[in-house]
Amino acid sequence: MKYFFILLCIGIAACNNSAQNDSHTTNSMNTEKQLPAQLPNSNDFTNTVDGKPVSLYVLKTKHLQVAVTNYGARVVSILTADKNGNLVDVVVGPGTLQGFIDSKEPYYGAAIGRYGNRIAKGKFSLEGKE
Repeated sequence: MKYFFILLCIGIAACNNSAQNDSHTTNSMNTEKQLPAQLPNSNDFTNTVDGKPVSLYVLKTKHLQVAVTNYGARVVSILTADKNGNLVDVVVGPGTLQGFIDSKEPYYGAAIGRYGNRIAKGKFSLEGKE
């Protein structure tokens, strides 16, 4: 029981997370300048895949910018303001077409996957019109 109490005291003392400033060390987070978020370069998405042209399309509003590629309707980037008003990219994934092509997951980020266009010649009627 005596050893348990000693170990408990050591454990509690080790959990003390008080910050002590050392004048010889600097915090790299404070000294680095963060680059502003940017949309991907459209030249990285100008190519052909399986004989079909691929492009990057950008949709912009006052507070939001979205970059989408027609290669699987993938959302490549969404820039929005953080709590300080700085633009940040909230999309996780490759920032280039080659990154999507080389991905081990072929449908990563794709809105249109392997089942897209499966009813290519499908028809329906709406209010008597086909």
